[in-house]
Formats: sequence, structure tokens, C-alpha cells
Amino acid sequence: MRQIRFKARAKKTKEWVEGYYATIHAPRYGGENELIGFDKFPAIFNDEPGYPDFGHWTDIYPQTLCQQTDMEDADGIKIWENDILRLSPFGKPESQYTGDVVWMQTCFAVEDDRGHHEPLSTLRNHCKIEVIGNRYDEG
Repeated sequence: MRQIRFKARAKKTKEWVEGYYATIHAPRYGGENELIGFDKFPAIFNDEPGYPDFGHWTDIYPQTLCQQTDMEDADGIKIWENDILRLSPFGKPESQYTGDVVWMQTCFAVEDDRGHHEPLSTLRNHCKIEVIGNRYDEG
């Protein structure tokens, strides 16, 4: 079974962070350190090598959450949900188009500007795929 990884924008730095998604329940204290409840906030746990203490939690903007597809583009760049792709059909480079990676109940698909969906796994057999951005990139 594959481990599902996500990326999202960190609230503190606005940089992309990758890892495992969870909702953290942090204690909230009132006067005299009395526990008065819990705050919930979305976070990514990053366990990549090189991080202190073998990983850390990062508070994120939940609307920027993107699931990894386990596929790469022609240049070896990971493809994530909400990525913007340039697709060039093999043998027909003049038919190049762009689309967004979306989740369609059972698979990742590419949605073109007309709202047409094609499974990403099918497209990689018929097109050169390049990641050219993400819906939540700044700028």
C-alpha cells in the first residue's frame, strides 16, 4: 500500500512543504494554565532526511493542499494535484495544450479549458507531460 503524501503552503513562510497531512489538536489554556479546550489546525509532517528530530510539523493553508500522484513529468518532476501541465501529444506537437491535475473519484485526471477530463495515467502513454506550475503558486 502506498503512503499518501501531500504538499501545501506553510503559513509562516508561504513556501511549499511536503509530507503527511493531519489535523493537529493543540491544547488551549486560560488563566492560571487551566485547560479550556483544543484548537484544531491543519499541518504537514515532513520526515525527509536532514530535518532535525527526524521531522517536524508545519502549520499550512488548507486550501493549498495537493496530493501527490506518484507520477513524474518528462523531466522527472513530481506531479501533484492542482499542478498545471503542458501536454504535447506524441507525433503532434502542434496539438499542445494545458490542463490542471484534479482528483476524479477514482483517479487523477487532467481537466482542460473546456472542462474535459482524461485520466493522467492514460495521457502519460500518449503525451509528453511537463509541469509548468501549480494553481496555488504565488505570482
